[in-house]
Amino acid sequence: MTRSVIVACVLAGLAGTAQAANVEFRIVERQGRSSFTPDIVNFTNQLNFSVEARVVGGAVGESLGNFSFAIRSNEGDSNTNPTGTFFSQAAISTILGQYDPTNYNDQASVGRGGLAHQFAYLAGINPNFNGLIDTSGGAWSQSTTLADIGLVTGAPIGGTMLDLFSTNGSRPATQGNPNATTATMDVALAHQYLGASNLAGSPGDWIAIYNFNALLQSNATRAMVLTLDNLEAQTFSSWAKANGVWGPASPVNASQVSGGAITIQILPAPGAAALLGLGGLVATRRRRN
Repeated sequence: MTRSVIVACVLAGLAGTAQAANVEFRIVERQGRSSFTPDIVNFTNQLNFSVEARVVGGAVGESLGNFSFAIRSNEGDSNTNPTGTFFSQAAISTILGQYDPTNYNDQASVGRGGLAHQFAYLAGINPNFNGLIDTSGGAWSQSTTLADIGLVTGAPIGGTMLDLFSTNGSRPATQGNPNATTATMDVALAHQYLGASNLAGSPGDWIAIYNFNALLQSNATRAMVLTLDNLEAQTFSSWAKANGVWGPASPVNASQVSGGAITIQILPAPGAAALLGLGGLVATRRRRN
């Protein structure tokens, strides 16, 4: 099934021109680092990133539905540059679907790495939706010179969603009524896993939706910049079954979708910095003489 066909099926529930809440995206370094000194020799040269999202406004429990984005960088593409940066999907969810916040390892298994478990339905159909790294596919065209990740597409649909929403009647498959076609939203779980709005008009909590790692092959001093591109998002507030699959009921396009960038300062090793300082001192002395 092609990307256009899959996405058309997922987005078929769009409510015309109806608008909902806003959706905000951002990139964070998972260990809180704003600067980094890579050690290529001793293999301590990996940064750990997460794309996070939240819903702003709308009714209490208005949740993040289908979304898509790309990640672009100013780092060299490892396919064309031996000192380029390697991107990889990173661990995000346990096998049961809960978040795995202290696991920083590479993990490409759908539902465990890259897209968070609750958004991995499309990736389960076609793993390309878990992010195409330094390669092109479908409507996504990679940069031939810069490292990037494209075609990240999440949807809270199907079995991956059902693993989490299992209390208070929110798991449609266990409602006791096999003929049910709608289900209410568990607001507490929506806050935890869908970035749901806390109060009318106020933002929800930031949730991790996609984790990735960056393995640096160069320790050159520079500013590493990562940005989000091609952002699209929908919100929803209840569940519905269509063609035997549970997912968002009547999702609507977000009124506004915004995304931030992150800059990490890549610094020289302490020894190199000391040598640079020594060189400056020597130059100063020579000028004085």
